[in-house]
Amino acid sequence: MSTSNNTVIQLQDVDIVQEQNVILSDVNFIIGQAEFVYLVGDSGAGKSSLMKYLFGVIPHTKGKAQVLDFDLASIPYQEKYKLRRNVSMIFQDFKLFERWTVYKNLLFVLKATDWTDGTAIEQRINEVLEAVDLLKKRERPVYELSGGEQQKLSIARAILNKPQLILADEPTGNLHKDAAESTIRLLFDILQEEKTTIFLTTHHHNILTKFPGRKLLCEEGTISE
Repeated sequence: MSTSNNTVIQLQDVDIVQEQNVILSDVNFIIGQAEFVYLVGDSGAGKSSLMKYLFGVIPHTKGKAQVLDFDLASIPYQEKYKLRRNVSMIFQDFKLFERWTVYKNLLFVLKATDWTDGTAIEQRINEVLEAVDLLKKRERPVYELSGGEQQKLSIARAILNKPQLILADEPTGNLHKDAAESTIRLLFDILQEEKTTIFLTTHHHNILTKFPGRKLLCEEGTISE
């Protein structure tokens, strides 16, 4: 399967399988650079499974799959960290260390991805916190943040390494309407400033009209446009 330099995701006849159960079958779509793409569908339709597959959590079983320059059919488990340096995932339940400070949550990520220059680390953490309007809460423990602030922190964590692709699994799922809109607006700003491709699932259908983007539909065991 050939991909152009502007192709970020390309799936051809892919099946998504978990514990021998076929969740999605014959999945075919292409997403290009700097696209903002929604994945919509009912709860349990397989949206999260697709996101986990693209992030390398669910193993490949069938079809051809390319994410950036990585072939999901052949990438060894021990090489998946290279994929995740270029692809970030935002989770619905945040997956933050609640007892740690905002700063320490971000420091952990940078050290885990081989940042060693203390000055560069400080600068990058301050940059992303300013971008999500959390710089003043840098030393606050995560459990003291509101749900909307925790989601902003999860976005800050996702953009630390300037990924080419952000996968966002129901990033507004636990947020009220205003916080949900603020989250999507922030992701839109990231796309425009960094040319980052964003692929997200959502059940807030009002967001699709307020923040227009391409829409893929997850239903009846597959993906359609």
